[in-house]
Amino acid sequence: MSVPSRQLQPVTTFESSTTMALIQGETPIISATCTFLGSRHTIHLLPRSVALVAVHGGKHYTLRHCDTAGCSILGQPTTKSNRFKRLTDKLNRETSEGASYLALYTYPLRRKKGRIRDEFLLVFNEFQTSIENIQIAQKFCKAIACYYSGFSNNLLESQSTWISPPPRKYFILINPKSGTGRSLDIFKKRTAPMLSEAGILYRAVQTEYRGHARTLAHSLDVTQWDGLIIASGDGLVHEVINGLMSRADWDLAIRIPIGIIATGSGNSLACSILYESNELNLTNLPIHSTMRVIKGSPRPCDLIKLSTPTETRYVFLSSGIGFVSDVDIDSERMRYLGHARFVVGAVHNVFTRKSPYFRCRVSYRPAGEAVVRTIEERLSGEVGGEGKVKLLRKYVNALPGQPIPTARDIVSERNESQEINQNGAGDHVDVAMGDGDTPVVPGPADSPMDTVEDSFLIVYAFTMSHAGETSIFSPISRLDDGHAALFMLREVPRSRVALMNVLAGTNIRGDILGHSGVHVALVTEFQWEPTLPGGKLCVDGELIPFGPVVGKVLPGRVNFIT
Repeated sequence: MSVPSRQLQPVTTFESSTTMALIQGETPIISATCTFLGSRHTIHLLPRSVALVAVHGGKHYTLRHCDTAGCSILGQPTTKSNRFKRLTDKLNRETSEGASYLALYTYPLRRKKGRIRDEFLLVFNEFQTSIENIQIAQKFCKAIACYYSGFSNNLLESQSTWISPPPRKYFILINPKSGTGRSLDIFKKRTAPMLSEAGILYRAVQTEYRGHARTLAHSLDVTQWDGLIIASGDGLVHEVINGLMSRADWDLAIRIPIGIIATGSGNSLACSILYESNELNLTNLPIHSTMRVIKGSPRPCDLIKLSTPTETRYVFLSSGIGFVSDVDIDSERMRYLGHARFVVGAVHNVFTRKSPYFRCRVSYRPAGEAVVRTIEERLSGEVGGEGKVKLLRKYVNALPGQPIPTARDIVSERNESQEINQNGAGDHVDVAMGDGDTPVVPGPADSPMDTVEDSFLIVYAFTMSHAGETSIFSPISRLDDGHAALFMLREVPRSRVALMNVLAGTNIRGDILGHSGVHVALVTEFQWEPTLPGGKLCVDGELIPFGPVVGKVLPGRVNFIT
């Protein structure tokens, strides 16, 4: 005798106090009965999670949509595969004639270990016929996918049809030599399985030489892909952005969403994205960054148009001269150390250089009152907002709207009008590499700029919080705040041990900002002119010819997946 079919209906009332505690006031979308680890459970799809409630007592589970990477329908396997070994072991224990199997792949966030993979195999065997069981499993699979993918608006009110989110197609660039040289291995063992679980289609290409990523980005048909993913450090991101901006259709090409999978040494972009998401965990960085690629969405972020007498670059992370540039470039030969190369390089640089200082003239246009107030409002709404607002006050050393104070040798001057570039100094430069190829020679602007001329240890412009996995020069900066943080370090104690103590302050608390030799300005434009040749000019971790520089922030120019 067959069991009559039953339609899945929204559940609005519950008798179990345990169930009420699990759903936390949320109204279930659909519910059904399934078997999990040999016990009968009721599965409830909620707006923010999936709740598994034991029918006859036992352990209950809550699977948050933000932790779920994917789900799939599994048939009864005849052989065991390495990838689904745990799942197939459970299948053998829970085999039921005519049953259907739904696998959920989750990466819950642990306090110390970060995101750790777990899978849940749900057996739907409430009906005698396999067709009915499969229909229930498929309905849950589509509905859950809509929620964890952010496509919950695709759920029809009648629930007679569930529209699955379309599969994404990503073009992936892998730099096999980035970091400690394990990028390809990390991608195969950690990232690729996660992308498959999420149902993401992709084509992976390895870069073969310096500049290869730029060449590929220059010729890529961006209309065929939903995103361009980079498994590397920050250098390959710089190549890709400049390759896109060098195209004739740069305004279309630069709109393609760009994601980062952290496999490099510095991983500044990945750390900055995770820091803003309050889930930065250095022990499992590739997993965390892959989850942002899967779960994140495109977000317009800032670039800096950086011009020298010989070329124009588009910078997404940082540009500068001095101690940080020297350590970044000189430690290239120590890539086998991973991120530790920067620590070793910094210590070596401090204790071996005769004089780490250089003479430079720096000019910048401070961000206006409206920008400072906007930043303060945004920071106050974040986790730990009060402390972040205090950091903002350290930057400007004044209430929002008051002028940024200058040191004894900082003068505010009005210079005669002179164009910064062909478009005019006052224009918002929204141009591609074709226009920017014309070298821009630094010169005074046509409006007041604060100017500093002194001996410096560091002059650096940052668009985001991190300059490395553990180096934070600008903890209040965000990828889309429309300005750069111009960091200047001078008047450092001559003791090299004291210098190391100052540099150790590049942490999340912003301790380095409390040093008397540090001056940080939130700027929209800047320029510097070193008076001595022979230094290192570093942009996004890459060395370019040393010389005077003009930089202008281009708000919202590139789309990062965050």
